[in-house]
Amino acid sequence: MLKKYKERIADIAVLLVLLGGLIYLHMAGAALVQRLGYIAFDHYNKIFPRDTDKPLLYPENGIAGVVIVDIDESSLQKLGQFPWPRTVLAEMVTQLKAMGARAVAFDIAFAEKDRTSPANLLALIEARRETEDDTTAFDLSVLRGLPDHDDVFAAAIAAAGNVVTGFVPADQPTPDMPVIHAGRFALTEPGPYLRSLPYFAATIEALSSVAAGNGSFYATPEYDGVIRRVPMLIGHATEEGQRVYPSLSLEALRVALGEDAYRVAVDPDIGSGTGFGVTEISLLDTYSGNFYRFPTDSQGHVMVYYSGHRPQLYIPAWQILDGSAAEEAVRNKIVLVGASAIGLRDLRATPLDRDLPGVEIHAEIIEQILHGQHLQPQFFGKTEVELVEVLAILAGGVLIILFAPFVGA
Repeated sequence: MLKKYKERIADIAVLLVLLGGLIYLHMAGAALVQRLGYIAFDHYNKIFPRDTDKPLLYPENGIAGVVIVDIDESSLQKLGQFPWPRTVLAEMVTQLKAMGARAVAFDIAFAEKDRTSPANLLALIEARRETEDDTTAFDLSVLRGLPDHDDVFAAAIAAAGNVVTGFVPADQPTPDMPVIHAGRFALTEPGPYLRSLPYFAATIEALSSVAAGNGSFYATPEYDGVIRRVPMLIGHATEEGQRVYPSLSLEALRVALGEDAYRVAVDPDIGSGTGFGVTEISLLDTYSGNFYRFPTDSQGHVMVYYSGHRPQLYIPAWQILDGSAAEEAVRNKIVLVGASAIGLRDLRATPLDRDLPGVEIHAEIIEQILHGQHLQPQFFGKTEVELVEVLAILAGGVLIILFAPFVGA
């Protein structure tokens, strides 16, 4: 009698475990299936990395690809610690323009004024003399006659006409808000569907206002620390409504194409089944009359199709400044300025690399758009989630049918 009772308890426990599993799968639902999608994405990207030899989608526009001007260890050894005086960066912008760069995008936020400007140095010297009761006579007239470094940098940016400045999220209020240069065409406003951020560390307006573009280089890793998606658009709620900011990569490509605006496709119908929210972003290529189109998820994220780390994309910054870099390495290319030097570099994990400089992720995105190599924003969408749930319920039902006759036997 006791043995039969224990067997019945065990059978009931098996059925309860099966039922609990079905309930968990239904409640975990999209998150669980999304993780399966990420596993599929990573393995696909490892087995079939993006082919960098694929022809450009629209060669008529003359854009020859992407190159990274790298603030690396060798550049710090030659030019000193970073940040450099912005007169140096002004010289870099002027040189890159002369070398034929189609766009120059800084993966750097110039959120404060240059502390090495003559006026700032003069204020520091005078303050020190007052606090230390220093009566030593100095001729400071030379400093008073020198131009402000930010003014020099701003003049170089304005003269080049193809510079894109950048900004990142901040965790507290900041004095400057990002400037918007790009126009936007959308039948349905994308703002409500985007990830909205409250504060930004923005490039100072003296610089960003004279640039040709201004974009976010914000990206957050997934649950396992890997960057698979990057927002091409982000939102910011204001009293006047939702502001929409483009990414640095989107702005760099827009400026390189000479376009004033980008286009956003939005599906506002949650019951349509075709992709509720943002579905696509596009840029017109007037040279060929075609559009660069790339799919996004509902929040405007693009899935990055990685090719893997490529050292050949990098040019040390000092070689641009001293003129030793080959002009061919820059001509008709989109130039990204970033840092790989120890202490400066922004390293990110990807499906192909454990430590990839963040600036190279922007390069990957721009290249996949230029070559028309896109991955769908999710390997498992709404329909696939529902299919997995149905199959799980059917499997659970079959198991219950098989076990049920033995319950109470």
